Amino acid sequence: MLPPSEYLGRNGPFYARRAEAEVWIGMRVEPRHANAMGIAHGGLITTLADVVLTVGSNLRADLSRFLTTVNLTCDFVGPASVGAWVEGRVDVIRITKTLVFSRTLLQTEEGSPVARVSGILMMRGDPDSRFSVTRYFQSD
Repeated sequence: MLPPSEYLGRNGPFYARRAEAEVWIGMRVEPRHANAMGIAHGGLITTLADVVLTVGSNLRADLSRFLTTVNLTCDFVGPASVGAWVEGRVDVIRITKTLVFSRTLLQTEEGSPVARVSGILMMRGDPDSRFSVTRYFQSD
């Protein structure tokens, strides 16, 4: 489980796993996450996408930096019902001196697409061990 902040604690829990250089972040859709149709609210999907892009990019690129979202573009392409597991694998496209460009496809455990997301993230401050891989994966 990702270490919760006040905001993430109220909207999660969010979980991370990795295999070599790949990083996935996901969550189970609970009734409190759903809209009146019983599917994940768009705000929840964009929150998950933001976590996948910021935390995932930091881990995948081994930046040990706090990343702030400058832009998030989200196309909703399918529903995620209550009980569904939704996750995304981050793909870091480019890193400049101050910005990180990333994307993810959020999908259910069955592989059904939920949202296609891209983002631009700004690196804040100097590298900081508080944002290193050990924050998220204690056994590493």
